[in-house]
Amino acid sequence: MRTLELLRPRVGECILDVGCSPVLLAYDLAAEVGAKGRVVGIDTSGPMLKLAEQRCAGLPQVEFAKGGAAALTADNAGNSAAIRDIQAAAIRDI
Repeated sequence: MRTLELLRPRVGECILDVGCSPVLLAYDLAAEVGAKGRVVGIDTSGPMLKLAEQRCAGLPQVEFAKGGAAALTADNAGNSAAIRDIQAAAIRDI
């Protein structure tokens, strides 16, 4: 996956996946950051978050929350990286 190649996540990092959808990327990131790392996925869609939680069941380093990029503040700055995989068609304010 090209995004993983560019991001090059390392064990122990905390990565924020904005607009995680059904976690195609967050699932792979969990393997890269390992048990000492953390992946936080956010999405505005409740049904997408439900799919995400199902897909990542059993991965304690992955968590999900309902929200969007507009709600992020400087308080969310404790991440090693934040990504937004290309889903621009779903954002109305571009």
